Amino acid sequence: MVNNYHMPTRQRALLLVHPYYRPDRKRKKTRSQTEKDVWLALKRLGYDTRVSTAQSDLLELDRDLAAHRPHFVFNLLEEFRDEGVYDFHAVSFLEAKAVPFTGCNPRGMILTRNKLWTAEISRAAAVRAPKTWLASAVVRIPEPAFPLILKFNHEHASLGITLKSIVRNKLELRKQLKKLAEYDAEIVAQDFITGREVTVGVTGNVKPVGFHPRELRMRSESRIVTEKVKFSEKYRRQEKITARYFVGDEQLIRELKAASCRLFTHMNLSGYARFDFRLDRAGNFYLIDVNANPNLARDEDFALSAKWDGMPYDDLLQRIIRLAKDYRPVC
Repeated sequence: MVNNYHMPTRQRALLLVHPYYRPDRKRKKTRSQTEKDVWLALKRLGYDTRVSTAQSDLLELDRDLAAHRPHFVFNLLEEFRDEGVYDFHAVSFLEAKAVPFTGCNPRGMILTRNKLWTAEISRAAAVRAPKTWLASAVVRIPEPAFPLILKFNHEHASLGITLKSIVRNKLELRKQLKKLAEYDAEIVAQDFITGREVTVGVTGNVKPVGFHPRELRMRSESRIVTEKVKFSEKYRRQEKITARYFVGDEQLIRELKAASCRLFTHMNLSGYARFDFRLDRAGNFYLIDVNANPNLARDEDFALSAKWDGMPYDDLLQRIIRLAKDYRPVC
C-alpha cells in the first residue's frame, strides 16, 4: 500500500477561454492555437487543469471556481459578450474574489485600450509617440500634417485598419472619416510614421524585464499592419510579409527594452505585455500600440522573443503563473 501522506498536492489550474476556442474539444477551422499550446503546456508542467468558459455571463466561471478551487486562473479571454472592450470584466471578477489570474490587471487593460491615453503617457514618460487627435478635432485643424492614419481608439489587433487608413490629403481624410463613422466607435488620427515595425515583449510586475525585439518585414516602409496582415496567412505569403528577430545596434535594442519597461510601469501593467513601435530611418522609435495580453502561442512573437533570451515556452508560462501568484496592486 502506498502512503500518500507526504506526497505534494498537485496545483490546480483553471484555463479561462472563449467557449468557441475550448482546447479540450475538437473543432474545425478555429484560431485556437494559443489555447491548445497553453493547455498542453499546463499538462506537461503537471497542473491539474480544467477548462472554464465565459461569454455572456460569469455564472459558469463562478461555478467552476467553487468546484475546482484553483490555485490560479490562466486567462486567455480576449472579449466578453462579444465585445473586446469588455475583456476586463472577467479579471475584475477574479480580483474581487481574490483568485490569482495570469496576465494584466483590469486597470492596465482599460488604460491601454485607449490609444489617445497611451500616446499621452508615452510622451510624458520620455518615449516618442505620434501626435494623436480625436477625429472630431482633426477636421477643425486648418492644415493637418499629412500623412495621417485613422484608427478605432479602443480596438486591438489592427481591427478596422486597411491600407486606406493612411490618408494623404483632406479629401482622403473626409472619405475615410465618413466610412469609419458608420461604426459606433471612437476614432483617432495619428501622424503616420514611415519606418520599420518592431515589437518588444515584457514580463513582470513591479520589476519588468524586456525580451529581445522582433520585427515584421514588409516590402515597403510605408506599409502597415492591417487586419489582413494580422489574420490572413494567405495574404502574408502573397505579400512576402515575414517576422524575424530584430537586427540592429545594441544600444538601440537596449533603449527599446528600457523604454518598454518604463512604459509597462507607468501604464500600470502586470504579468506580460507587448509594445509595438515604428522605427524611422534616423533610428527614432515611436510607440504605436500596447497589447496588455498579447498572443501566447508558442510560435508567435512573444514566446519566440522569450526563447531568444533563453526562456523556453514552458519556462515562460511558469514565469507568467508565478507573476500571477505574486501580483499585488500598486496603490
